[in-house]
Amino acid sequence: MSRLSAYQRALADAVRHDGEDGSVPSGLSVRGLALTRRVRHSWCLGRVRRAAPLTLAILTEDNREKIVGEWVARGGGTSSFFETEAEAFLTFISGLLDRPSHASSLCRFERAVIRARGASTIDRPIRPSSIDSLVRRSSHADLVELHAPVEQLLEALAKTRPWPAICKGSHQLLVAPGIAGLVRDASPVEIALWHAAERPVPAKDYWPAARSLVACGVLETVTGVNGG
Repeated sequence: MSRLSAYQRALADAVRHDGEDGSVPSGLSVRGLALTRRVRHSWCLGRVRRAAPLTLAILTEDNREKIVGEWVARGGGTSSFFETEAEAFLTFISGLLDRPSHASSLCRFERAVIRARGASTIDRPIRPSSIDSLVRRSSHADLVELHAPVEQLLEALAKTRPWPAICKGSHQLLVAPGIAGLVRDASPVEIALWHAAERPVPAKDYWPAARSLVACGVLETVTGVNGG
């Protein structure tokens, strides 16, 4: 390794790890390095806050700052792939939330939209399933259960009404790259098919719903099997 490369690596490590071993690369000001660390930390915090605005908005300020700070401490806020990190951050938040709760549902919804939005930019044909195919869930889609009507949740987020109670009747939304606007209500047949398709299932058992869900990217055909 060249001297320049070694110096650059030492400098990056010093900024990234806040000088945990007390070392400072030769020729650098301790005060200057401390300022650089503060600027970097602030930049990471801001980037993480922008990664999950919907989910963070529902949390209390103390809980929100604690979660953001912990994610940054784990190295968050530095990825060049914003949507990839946003999805990982929302997965991290999801593990900390009570279930069932509006926060948990909105977290899953926001993650699903980010995932579907990223996949919608990929220029690839979505091939409709044949009736003899096997189908399974697409990794770019999700079925999200909300515990109150969407309108009530949005009004609560906007602070124009209190948060509604967790209702027994579920409101289930399909999120996928091929759906107009990425989101729509799921029918009872589509809900049943989504749950069944955790593992490959015959499309003919749910035809024509299977064909429709493959076409919009909720499901995918299992290739190389029965005409897939």
